[in-house]
Amino acid sequence: MFQKSFIESQTRQVNIDDIEMEVFRQLLIYLYSGDAPKLASDEVDVKTTQLLFEVADKYAVETLKKECVNVLLKEVDAENVIKLLVWSNFHSITELFDGAMKVLVDNFRAISFQPEWLDFMKNFPDLCLVATQRMSALLPPSTHSTV
Repeated sequence: MFQKSFIESQTRQVNIDDIEMEVFRQLLIYLYSGDAPKLASDEVDVKTTQLLFEVADKYAVETLKKECVNVLLKEVDAENVIKLLVWSNFHSITELFDGAMKVLVDNFRAISFQPEWLDFMKNFPDLCLVATQRMSALLPPSTHSTV
């Protein structure tokens, strides 16, 4: 990009169009200081943290990815668990997936009545199956034999 034949070397500007300005700003602050202010604040924004994870993944900043996962693990609740479960599965974040699955199983009675649950069952039957299997593992063993 900075070689003579590229426009960036002539204009001395690099345009990054696929990242929100605030998320990129957080990445730069982290790269220069080792600290991402938005992750340390009391008002953590889950969506911004997810976007920051995706940027850290794109640029292979493993320590920032880990920090984002740790923040998201603290933020998983009955309201956002389905979204975080699907997102963590898509990004292959095992630790967050397992944490979200635990919250889902622990709060299943309330979550199963949310409109998001029906969408989850329709759109992600494979994840729904995993959740069902984890919930069934918590049931006491059957005393009746089946034929």
